[in-house]
Amino acid sequence: MKFYSPILLTLFSFLVLSPSNIFACACCADEGFYKISVRKPDGFLLGELKKLKFGDAEIYSTAGFPDNVKGLKPIESEYKVAASANTDGWEFTFTDPNGKSGTLELKAPKDYVEFGVDLKNGKRGGAGSVELYKEWRFKYSVNTGSGIFEDGIKGKTEYFLVLQGKGNVCTTAEDFTDWRLEVTGKNANYAFYGSMKKNEIPEVSLSEKLQPPSKRPSKFISLAGLTATNYSGCGCSGWIEKAETAGEKKRVFWTEFKSNSDDETLFINLDGQDSELKIVAKANRPETEKVGDKFTDEFQANGTKVILEYTTKKLPCAESEGTDYDVTATIIGEYSGKVVSLAGSCGC
Repeated sequence: MKFYSPILLTLFSFLVLSPSNIFACACCADEGFYKISVRKPDGFLLGELKKLKFGDAEIYSTAGFPDNVKGLKPIESEYKVAASANTDGWEFTFTDPNGKSGTLELKAPKDYVEFGVDLKNGKRGGAGSVELYKEWRFKYSVNTGSGIFEDGIKGKTEYFLVLQGKGNVCTTAEDFTDWRLEVTGKNANYAFYGSMKKNEIPEVSLSEKLQPPSKRPSKFISLAGLTATNYSGCGCSGWIEKAETAGEKKRVFWTEFKSNSDDETLFINLDGQDSELKIVAKANRPETEKVGDKFTDEFQANGTKVILEYTTKKLPCAESEGTDYDVTATIIGEYSGKVVSLAGSCGC
């Protein structure tokens, strides 16, 4: 399976947040947290992989080094690395200190493993979460190898790429600090490891946030209401509370209840346009809700993930058939961790 091609990821932020509040509770992990799951590659994953910058590599050595290394010629201790991800997989180019190089083309896997565990070190990983040690693991076949790798890519050859980092439950490229790539086969047996280079994303100042939309930097996307008006039926809506006090309800998202919950779709205004995202995780709502209940729905499409966390605020009454909620929307993508506090209502 190929990664889905990404589009330009568009995100927004309405509230001025401190760094400690970047993620909502949807990204929190409690003490003793452990997770390992197999997932299908998608546009959000590819968007994060394309942002990774791999640093210089060292070759993994044991007591048998260099006799236990095969398929790599000549063998050096350190290498410069250039790597990129695309819809078909990865391309890694390694160059040794003498200028000799080789390229590995790695086929995109049909699935990958997401792993996270509480480090129990007393540190926090953001949003009140305990700090997690996290991995994304990819394993599949090597398509081609050239240059210093050419002799080893004969017959069936596989790779095992592991991205390592720390943070909370919501994983993005910025969480990863280290990587390891292992290549094995009939004629190949070697592994590299190294650190990630950090992406330099400048902060948006308060003065920039207060600028009119036309003068804001492109990395800051404002929040707007849905442009279409034909969203109706039984479902959930969310709007900016301040807009309601001004006599104008700006509905920024709408999702309609479906008989098959797997068919539910979220419509949300991103960068001034109505965007459609498919549900990927649906909460089990209690049959009889009470004030203070919490549940979370997760939607995803085209490299953007939206997590809606509902807190029951007001139950239906004679005057209203709907249930009112406080809603926290967490939007994850290119400039990940944008959080918006909204008012919400679900009903018919």
